[in-house]
Amino acid sequence: MERLAASQERQETDNKQVEIDTEQAGRELGARRMQLTKAQEALQAAEDEASLQRAEVGKAAAELTRRRAERDALREAVGQSEEKMRAAQAKEEAAAKKKKEAVGRASTLGKEADRRAVQLDEQKAALDRLERECAGARDRQFRLGEELAALRRQEEELAQGIAGAHSAGRNLQQELGKLDKESAR
Repeated sequence: MERLAASQERQETDNKQVEIDTEQAGRELGARRMQLTKAQEALQAAEDEASLQRAEVGKAAAELTRRRAERDALREAVGQSEEKMRAAQAKEEAAAKKKKEAVGRASTLGKEADRRAVQLDEQKAALDRLERECAGARDRQFRLGEELAALRRQEEELAQGIAGAHSAGRNLQQELGKLDKESAR
């Protein structure tokens, strides 16, 4: 009987200890769950931030593409303007040569020389206009180049931010895995 009483007393003591251990494990599990929930929320926030940054990078890439197309169009316009300028210069040189020949002739060619002088003045005006257009196109090309460089710097910064967010996400995933394993024990 004494053995039975002692056995019951040990059993009750063991049961109390098991209850205390169970309560302690429950509190620890609750704390781990809270940590897990916070880590999941932080991971979601990081993923949301990464999505926003990806959207910004997409916008920047689209803007960069648009700017490159504008730059290419301006380069083409500058090339065409330069061709027109060379053609106008060639015409001006030819007109100047003809003018000199006309002046060397008799006065009967004076009217012809006057007419050609007018043409030459028009061609010079056209050349001046083309030179101004070419200078304006070069200025636009320079500004676009600066804007392109700024967009490339912004793209680099955004890419670095995304890489950091991905790294933080992986770290959080690893921590979540560890917490899952610990809570499973």
